[in-house]
Amino acid sequence: FIFLPLLGCAMPFIQVTGSIMRYLLIAMISAIIIAFMWNANDIFEATLRGRSGINKFITSFITVIFMTFFGMMIEQRLRGKGVLVDYIFKPVIYSTMFLLAMAAFQMSTWYSGAANTLYSAVLSVLRPRYDEQIQFGRLDTVSFEPSVFSLFLVFSLVMMFGMTPLLQPRFRKFVKYFVIPATIAVVFISNARTGMISFTFVLIFQLFYMGVLRLKRPNLLATYMPAIVFLIIHILVFMYDKQLLQAILGDITVSNISRFAAIITSFEIYKLNPIFGVGLGQYAFNAHPLMPHWAWWSPEVVGQFLNPYPSWPPNHSLPLRLASELGTMGLFAYYGVLCIFFKMLMTKIWAEKARTGRYPYIGHTLILSQVFILFSGIAFDSFRLFTVWIFIATIAAYLRYDKPESLLGGIDDEDEKPMKDKATA
Repeated sequence: FIFLPLLGCAMPFIQVTGSIMRYLLIAMISAIIIAFMWNANDIFEATLRGRSGINKFITSFITVIFMTFFGMMIEQRLRGKGVLVDYIFKPVIYSTMFLLAMAAFQMSTWYSGAANTLYSAVLSVLRPRYDEQIQFGRLDTVSFEPSVFSLFLVFSLVMMFGMTPLLQPRFRKFVKYFVIPATIAVVFISNARTGMISFTFVLIFQLFYMGVLRLKRPNLLATYMPAIVFLIIHILVFMYDKQLLQAILGDITVSNISRFAAIITSFEIYKLNPIFGVGLGQYAFNAHPLMPHWAWWSPEVVGQFLNPYPSWPPNHSLPLRLASELGTMGLFAYYGVLCIFFKMLMTKIWAEKARTGRYPYIGHTLILSQVFILFSGIAFDSFRLFTVWIFIATIAAYLRYDKPESLLGGIDDEDEKPMKDKATA
């Protein structure tokens, strides 16, 4: 209620010309408009739970525009020397420390009734509708749900893995030996699969790219390795969908049934509309008749489609949402442009290595950020994840400005540490 209106007031002053992110904006708007024109009649006629298809299209379209401009604003602001470290990285660390304290506070409520009473009073101020959303045994603190909480922690870990060497010595040791281990522990204690999946792949590629960044020139396979793994995972899911379904139904976990049902239904919608999809925001209107019979065993699915009060039916997967709503065209508009950014990023990182002869701390962070951007979408379908857009904007700034390792890191070339230092330890 405070941050978003202020951000909206700043948007008219954003310079689109020269922005790297404008290519993503143009691609997404083009895909959305073409899909809308192709499905206009169905969108105007669609209704579900008292909501119209055109209403959902407009709100989803505004979200995409808003978040893209949010990223463009960050890209523009990052031209200041040291802004990334001083105004994004350090506040993220402080925010993470606050969340760790809140997580410890929340965990104390599992064992103490008095702590639970006090925590509920605090959260009723910090977070609306807390009593309706509380989930015992899972950590969410001030976030809307555990998945959002854990994804922010993984976002923070990506930054800390790459840019901690840029901090002052005492603060660097504190982050390295306390904040990072504590954050990893809380990611797993939170019991949020979205965060655990994202962190697992971030850790794997952290180790992978520590070796890659020592090479003399960028390796094409290494450049696209996260995207290749991302694609293989989705292919395997649909190749072995029957085996996965048996495992999920045998587990009888409501959330797993709901998620897998949404993924399967999204793919069915995509197969019926492979080129243009059904239109932005139109998944729920088309999903109801295509839901598999076992999906209705989940009370979540029943509530999402039939009860007027719960949250809107989600896809639970950003790539499947793009596939079902914008078709192949939308997949290329988003992931295709991002893959081009990733290729340009690798080239720029090696150019910076050649220029400075030193380890690319910022480049290291941004290589890991592409893993976060891709894999956070496996179990989260919203365009409203600010952390993703911060990373996309930082990649754009790295590509746009000269000497990005010096500019974004806030370090003069002669003061940077040589590559022989244990920068990645």
